[in-house]
Order: sequence, then structure tokens, then C-alpha cells
Amino acid sequence: PPSDVFSALRLHLPVSARARGRLPCLAVCPCACDSVCPPGRSSDFLTAYRSVCLRAPLPQVPLTTSPSLFRRCLHFLLLCFQVQVLAAEENVDFRIHVENQTRARDDVSRKQLRLYQLYSRTSGKHIQVLGRRISARGEDGDKYAQLLVETDTFGSQVRIKGKETEFYLCMNRKGKLVGKPDGTSKECVFIEKVLENNYTALMSARYSGWYVGFTKKGRPRKGPKTRENQQDVHFMKRYPKGQTELQKPFKYTTVTKRSRRIRPTHPG
Repeated sequence: PPSDVFSALRLHLPVSARARGRLPCLAVCPCACDSVCPPGRSSDFLTAYRSVCLRAPLPQVPLTTSPSLFRRCLHFLLLCFQVQVLAAEENVDFRIHVENQTRARDDVSRKQLRLYQLYSRTSGKHIQVLGRRISARGEDGDKYAQLLVETDTFGSQVRIKGKETEFYLCMNRKGKLVGKPDGTSKECVFIEKVLENNYTALMSARYSGWYVGFTKKGRPRKGPKTRENQQDVHFMKRYPKGQTELQKPFKYTTVTKRSRRIRPTHPG
């Protein structure tokens, strides 16, 4: 069995190799069942290999060719190959896998809708979706400044739609902010980033490094000219006047501890 092979091999490995938890399978000679090992190979490992493959005493090993011997040697080499593959997979960065999964679209889970305004730090106004035209000149409570934000995945990817016009905020390949009636394109998906100063930045999911930004006059800035540390791309979420959060808060219920009921004892 594989467990017997591993236990037999580890008894003959150096301490450094055993500490790393990896088997130096490359030490096996090409002439695996030969009595002579070329220079530069591990004699200890070859000795352990012979004891496992041939199942013979260590001092003297009768080297005979038989079908059962060939199967044992082949099984051992295949086992070493599997160990090398597993050792190579140990260096895989799991964070890359998580990042790729968070950027993938989630078409199964229920979408979460939020209604709020985005206050621009530079213009002092709110983002407006005026059909195909985008600006940051909306007053607090303006109907064109009310945005429906839909979560696209659990990785902070959102789609922003104007409540009044039902146009989506998008960024085309030139980096220009435009409004589109159909928001299924990846150009209409943005990644929310909460900065250290508690402001929010919106980076395009299609064009990495391009952010939603506005000038002091409320005009859109092109994506290639924006950076995360610029005040032009800093926004603050604000609810419209007289409106609270749409989501209902969690309600905690108190549960009284039930006492164990004592059965009455009947005299025998």
C-alpha cells in the first residue's frame, strides 16, 4: 500500500528532507532495479528503494526480473511522480484564486439593491445620471441624483443606475463616462474601494486603474487621467432627504431558558 511505501522511505531519508516533508524522488536511478547506481545519486534512497520494490533484506538484494517485481517498481515510480506534483502545487498562491473568484459574476445569488447619492469631494455636488450624459452637479435630494446601486458579486462589484432615467453609469474604452440603457456590459461594472479617509472610489472592472472622477465644475474626467489618490475620484455615500436605509436591520429576539421539568415520583 502507499502508506507502507511512504513509511519505509521516510526511515531512510535525511533529516533535512524529512523536515521539508518532500521526498527526493529524483534520486532514483534510471536503472532503478540495477545493482549499481551512477555517481551523484543518493545511495541511502536507493537502498530504501530496493527494500521497498524488491521487498528483500537490505544487506543483500537478489536482483531478478519478474512481472511482480516490475509492477512494484512501476508503482513506486508513479507514486514518486504524484508526490512531486503535490509538492509543486504547494507553492500555489491561494489569494490569486480568491481574487479571481471575487471578480467573477454571480448570476445565481440574489441581487442586493441600495438607494443613495454619491457626493463628489471636488464639486461639492452629487452625481447625476441624465440619460446618456453624466455630471456631478446635483443638489441634495435631486431626482436625477438618486442612484440604485446593485451588487454584482460578493467582491464589491456594483452596477449604478439612475432611478429617474433608468440609465446605467458606464465607462467606454476611451475612459469617458456615459449612460447606457443596458447595463449587462462589463463597462457598466465598477469595483467599490473604501479608502483610508473613509471616502469611496469606483474603479472600472473592465479597465483596471481607471476611476470615476469629476472636476470642480462637475464635468467627468477621463479614466486614464485618474488616480486613486486624487480628490477627483473620492465620493461619499449619502441618503436622500427624508429617506432612511432601505435595508431592514436585524432584529434580535430573546429566548428564555427552559427549565427541566421534574416528573413526580410515585410511591412503589
